[in-house]
Amino acid sequence: MSTYNHPTGRLAPQSMLQQRYIILQPAGQGGMGAVYQALDTRVQRQVAIKEMSQNSLDPAGLAQTQARFQQEAVMLGRLAHPNLPHIYDSFSEQGRSYLVMDFINGKTLYQMMREVNSQPMPAKQLVHYGIQLCDVLGYLHQQQPAIIFRDVKPTNIMVTANGHVFLIDFGIARFFKEEQALDTVFLGSPGYAAPEQHGTEQSSPRTDIYGLGATFHYCLTGRDPYYTQPRFTFHSICTYNPTVPAELDQLILRMVAPDTQARPTSMFEVAQTLRQISTRLASQPPVAVSSSTPVPPLPATAPIAPVAPTQTAQPLPSAGPSYSVTQHVATQAIAASIPTSASLPWTLPTLIRLAALLVMAIGITVAGTQLASSAGFGYGFLAASILALLHLVLLFYTIKTAHTALAHTASIVAAVATFIAGFAALALGWLDMQQVLAFLSPSLFGTLLTPGLVIAALAMLVWLRARTRIEQIIMGALSAIAILCALLQTFLAQTDTLHTLLLLLAWTALIASSALAIKQPDQKHT
Repeated sequence: MSTYNHPTGRLAPQSMLQQRYIILQPAGQGGMGAVYQALDTRVQRQVAIKEMSQNSLDPAGLAQTQARFQQEAVMLGRLAHPNLPHIYDSFSEQGRSYLVMDFINGKTLYQMMREVNSQPMPAKQLVHYGIQLCDVLGYLHQQQPAIIFRDVKPTNIMVTANGHVFLIDFGIARFFKEEQALDTVFLGSPGYAAPEQHGTEQSSPRTDIYGLGATFHYCLTGRDPYYTQPRFTFHSICTYNPTVPAELDQLILRMVAPDTQARPTSMFEVAQTLRQISTRLASQPPVAVSSSTPVPPLPATAPIAPVAPTQTAQPLPSAGPSYSVTQHVATQAIAASIPTSASLPWTLPTLIRLAALLVMAIGITVAGTQLASSAGFGYGFLAASILALLHLVLLFYTIKTAHTALAHTASIVAAVATFIAGFAALALGWLDMQQVLAFLSPSLFGTLLTPGLVIAALAMLVWLRARTRIEQIIMGALSAIAILCALLQTFLAQTDTLHTLLLLLAWTALIASSALAIKQPDQKHT
């Protein structure tokens, strides 16, 4: 039986490698290729087999990828740590390279966050994971020469059901060279890659501290730094999640400092602070977490052995000359007792902005309907184009506040559809524009208007995933009204006035639905 009989060119289930490993199913996509769950028939053990991707690689790119793949095999083969997968075998077959390692039955931090709609992780749970990650990264940094992971991010951290953490995917790890000023190759994941990985200096152990800090920030806020603008900007976690201890917030802000010298000196220093925080959190009652997915429990095991320090740990600096740590703790305690935008469904500034938008939309609807009935049908289309412009403004906010790739893409799709529909409405209502666009048939604009509205309404339904139940009902109803009115004004409206009213109602419902999607502008990435 051929090993590569899958239509995608991937390994087919039940195929065999080296007359030993039976492929069971795909297990994921690694940084440099596919990962499969397999059975080692010699010892009857489930393993993970990583296959190096060779798709669309020129000879030079293939050589570099093969070198990095072999480096990963050699590097992992000589390492032994409870938070690293064990390497059993490496080989080449039919022109492809493979790495056989422990099969980890767990989920990545990214998967865990997505399953709870990016709701913040409890600080106690994050600290438990963080101590293990400091331990394994500190172990790597103590190698001779030091190994810099360079790609610490939620998708490269796996957690088992009992809360044990594994660091995976060493595809771009490198050895630290004291005499080297810059990295030879700039690699990393946007949002989690430190500034020095973009060409300012050589990556070092503090590069991994930055990536770990960015990962902590994402887990405690639910805001993916991939979408942060400008780059390398992280705000206080307590702004979004007042339950986070002030000292943990301050530590993470130090870890993601753009200046390498402002970060903690080593993973040992980070681990020391996390252990102190863990001791204080252990004395607090557990915080109930609302989630559809069970959170892996924290095992009752002895504390993880600390990594031997390479430098003396430095105390946490104050946030500023007139703002002490004591003041920070007091401010955080007060903030936890006062309802904020993280605990209230609406804030006063948000209500004012959204009310103004909705009043404007309703006013344009009424005025446009009156003008269409008294002065001419074209005024209704002009009013619709104004509403489309208002909707575009809202969508720019939703694009900025989207913290998942799906919501970000859906907002862009909605914006494109809104622009097309708004342009069509403007062309239908403005005769001078029709003369300029005489090479296009006027019926084309009517054809574009309704699909644009419908697509925009459907795209906004993606935002239901991050809403409360009542908001889901309201947003779903508004999108349904927008779609229904758009279809009725096209196929069933008998008079110009009714046609205009349905068209403008569709836009107003769409604006109201989009307004709900950005109900908390303070949560956007700035």
